[in-house]
Amino acid sequence: MRAAIVTVPGDYHSHAVAWGLRQRGVDCDLIFFTDVPQYATVSLSPSANSDIHLATDDKVVNLATYDRFWLRRPNAMVLPETLAPSDLQVAKSDWRDLLTAFIEIIGLTGAFCINPAGAYRLGHLKALHLDIARRRGLKIPRTLISNSADDITHFIRANRESGKRTIVKGFRNSSWVNEADQRSTFSTAIIDEEKALEADVRAAPNIFQEYVEKRLEVRLTVMGKSLFAASIDSQKHEKSML
Repeated sequence: MRAAIVTVPGDYHSHAVAWGLRQRGVDCDLIFFTDVPQYATVSLSPSANSDIHLATDDKVVNLATYDRFWLRRPNAMVLPETLAPSDLQVAKSDWRDLLTAFIEIIGLTGAFCINPAGAYRLGHLKALHLDIARRRGLKIPRTLISNSADDITHFIRANRESGKRTIVKGFRNSSWVNEADQRSTFSTAIIDEEKALEADVRAAPNIFQEYVEKRLEVRLTVMGKSLFAASIDSQKHEKSML
């Protein structure tokens, strides 16, 4: 058995899993698409079994030789800052299309795949996740996804009148760097009508939900038909209480 974990260099979870697999006698490699194009090259030969070769200075791997994949974090290639801005946009588009094709090709090989292509494409679509959860009978908080100031303030007001506060969160974990090179991260926050009106909510959509008091958090990992659940005592720390 040969396994490949497609991830980024700083992902210590992947290194731990690779170590565990090797202890069990599995030939396991870590694949970093983020090395391309600055530290590695890739070549695809559609006319010859669609082999995908990833080459660095000291190693060449062929993704077609693996029969197990974990598409942990198949992030986009990291482009050099020396590219002209106009060239950068074109290069980003080309690399994004090729990386998407790689993931799809891996899915077509018939190899066992954790986070297969279809699931990976849908993995960040929180609006879709909430809709599927509701259709499957799961109870979800009252939710509004919008960029309409009128709809958002009405939603917040309705929650308040029913004794509920409102939270706002984005679709992904996002961060900003200011002029002093300081990084700020936006996660989940309590919001009221005044804050909603102060913000330029029309510029981008956000997720608004009624605030639900929690006792703990649960992380559930699904591997085929095996379920692994862990509880997190989030209420012990102020930063994780919300």
